[in-house]
Amino acid sequence: MSKPLPISWPIWKAKTNKHLVYKQKQRSNNRWDAVFIYGKVLKPNLQNLCKIKPIVIWKCVVILPVHYSDWYNKTYVDRRHKSVSKRLALPVACIIFGFILIGIVVSNTPISHAQEGEQNLAALRGSAVYAEFCAACHGPEGEAIGSAPGFVSIVEFDPATVRAQIVKGYDSDENTPVKMVGYGVEAGGPLQSGPIDDVVAYMLTWQTPEADTPELPAANLEPGSAAYTGPSDPAEGAIVYAYSCLGCHGRDAKGRGESNFPRFKIDENSVRVAATGDGHGFVAAFADNAGGPLTPAQLDNLDAYLRTIEVEEAEEGPQGVTILLMVLGLGAVGLVGGVYVAAVRQGRAAG
Repeated sequence: MSKPLPISWPIWKAKTNKHLVYKQKQRSNNRWDAVFIYGKVLKPNLQNLCKIKPIVIWKCVVILPVHYSDWYNKTYVDRRHKSVSKRLALPVACIIFGFILIGIVVSNTPISHAQEGEQNLAALRGSAVYAEFCAACHGPEGEAIGSAPGFVSIVEFDPATVRAQIVKGYDSDENTPVKMVGYGVEAGGPLQSGPIDDVVAYMLTWQTPEADTPELPAANLEPGSAAYTGPSDPAEGAIVYAYSCLGCHGRDAKGRGESNFPRFKIDENSVRVAATGDGHGFVAAFADNAGGPLTPAQLDNLDAYLRTIEVEEAEEGPQGVTILLMVLGLGAVGLVGGVYVAAVRQGRAAG
């Protein structure tokens, strides 16, 4: 049985069919019937519920219960026999329901444009990191560009797992004869946490159909100043070096300052090592006849580029002298200490 409502009952009329509206329907018996509807086309499911404006939710879950509670108490409740807690039960329950409703709406709110923009920017930054450190072995979009060990497809991956592998690297086992150095600073690599997060954001665009995968930046590397008169092209070799060697050996083959990212030793065996990977556990075989992506012409161009740059080898002399001085110093300290202990013992014996 519907209950009579006072004339002062608040009513909000909808401007369109897309708002939550409260309608009054007067029946033949002069009774009022309260009806909450959400348009005439949209159904009251969670997706449509998320489209309700916050002000409408505020009016429905806070203002209406307060009015209804006041009218209900005045009309039906004898305050001499009802406690305060019972009088407040309805509005409190409605307010709690309101908070639950707001929580549902907030939890289902789509990502804001600012958050989406930050994700796109991270992926764009990550494309540069990926091009420099990852594309040489894993290809432009993780598809692996060779069949030799080291050229691993990473199209399907778990973000947390791939991030941990970028930071710490991984060693070969009986099932996967592949080694990768750790690129995080924790493992002696050159990458801080920010660039690693960016490269993971770039890789996630492969798995997100609605995301635009940024294009990898083009190589920007030129031959060195040393003269080269051979038949190959040093400029083309610089591009080969940028895509295949720069990530580990740095610009101008000077290394990146860490033991796992050494300077490129340039001699008659340089290209052979790059082609076959012999003698270097973390270096893949880049020659196409060994399962890599580089043709003989590209390897010749790489050799031409390497001959145009000069890499200063670390001087061994100062390191040897330093070690010698340290050994002599420790020996002197031990000798003085031994003489002192002997003198003390001799003095005690004489006394």
